[in-house]
Amino acid sequence: MDKPLLTRIKDTTRIFWPLAYISFGGPNAHIALLHNILVTKNHLVSEATFSDLFSICQSLPGPASTELLYSIGLVYGGFLIAVYVFFLWSFPMFCVMTGFGVAIGSVTSIPLWATRLSQGLASAAIGLVAIAAWKMARSNAPDNITKLLLMVSASISILYSAAWLYPVLMIAGGIFTYGLHLLKSLREKPKYNGSESQEQHHQPASELQDEQNEQQGASGLEELDDTNEGIRLRNVNSLEEQHLDVDEEPRMFSYSQWLGLVFFSIWLVLLIAAIVIRSNSFANHVAQVFSTFYFVGSIIFGGGSVVIPLLKQYTVDEGWMTTNEFVIGLALIQSLPGPNFNFAAYLGALALRGTVGNSIGGAILSYIGIFLPGLLLKNAVIPFWQRLRTKAYMRAIFRGVNAMATGLVFSAIWILWTQVNTGGGNSSYHLVIASLAFVACEYFKIPAPIVVILGGCMGAIEYGVQPTVS
Repeated sequence: MDKPLLTRIKDTTRIFWPLAYISFGGPNAHIALLHNILVTKNHLVSEATFSDLFSICQSLPGPASTELLYSIGLVYGGFLIAVYVFFLWSFPMFCVMTGFGVAIGSVTSIPLWATRLSQGLASAAIGLVAIAAWKMARSNAPDNITKLLLMVSASISILYSAAWLYPVLMIAGGIFTYGLHLLKSLREKPKYNGSESQEQHHQPASELQDEQNEQQGASGLEELDDTNEGIRLRNVNSLEEQHLDVDEEPRMFSYSQWLGLVFFSIWLVLLIAAIVIRSNSFANHVAQVFSTFYFVGSIIFGGGSVVIPLLKQYTVDEGWMTTNEFVIGLALIQSLPGPNFNFAAYLGALALRGTVGNSIGGAILSYIGIFLPGLLLKNAVIPFWQRLRTKAYMRAIFRGVNAMATGLVFSAIWILWTQVNTGGGNSSYHLVIASLAFVACEYFKIPAPIVVILGGCMGAIEYGVQPTVS
């Protein structure tokens, strides 16, 4: 925030614009790329801030990776930069999906070469997700308790899928570590009696101070400390003094909690209006389209893959499009980089089709409708997080929340792997691509965008060797 606005805009463009073109693999893979480019390479935020914001995004409805990227832009450069980041991230593929929505009549299926190309890109993304999971685990799970929480979160999210699961895991992890924090506080609470007070009164001041220092050192709490080498553990002297060391933290943009409440109020009023409009069968079709996508964006947790069944129910079942048209759009969005919520632009174009202008208008309405709720809620939460993040009890809560969130990144490796291989092809070859991506990026320091592109090239080679379905 110390840089002039023009400088921040230039830096933002340089750092963020490639993301819209290389972020294949859905929200789980996006997190790995964002971590690599924004934290490891450009140091826009610290590891601790990234982990906190990631955990919050997993606990809020809406597109998780888009909310994370938007919130990083917000704390880095303010509202203008955050909105600019959002459009750099989402607008390119919004245009592509809108074009497909307008021209859907000429599309009947997805060619095999496109499937193999997307499999190569997604396989490379798996390697990057593994790197992000490994690095985040070192930061967010430094002790046995957080390692256990990470393992529980990863196991549950692999075995079970539900829209409510992610926020429940986050809340459960926070409650668990906060409970441990309270128990430890009670055990360490000093107990005094009269004889002890008299003995301490007669002790020399130097001896009394030495004893106090020893007690404090022995009972110090473990806390995250942000350093250039990553997050490490350090001891703090008391619960009251426990705070996050922000010496290495870039200065953040901040605003009042009252403004945060205003954003929350706007979100709530629009949600109520959307519910009322959706329940009125005589409402204008244009209003129905916007209200439907705003409602979906306000209630869905877990990102792009979770929103698909709900979108199908509210579009296909309403008669806005056929099942085949929906499936073609789904295949298209999974083959493209950027946020999966851009699928809404395609659906909105079909929902209001008739003329090209109507289709473009429908795409814009649905695009705004599905993204707006999550961004409003993120604006509402940020000032409260900034105020409370250094408190001892809040760090105790985030200790569990961040461990659970990191477990979701580990589970993403398996989820992405199963998604990659649903389209056929050679699964062993896809594993080779993922392994090479891990080694190339982590050990040979090849930039993540180049690794992703090379993964796509290897996918194209698979098609060249075997141009038929296997």
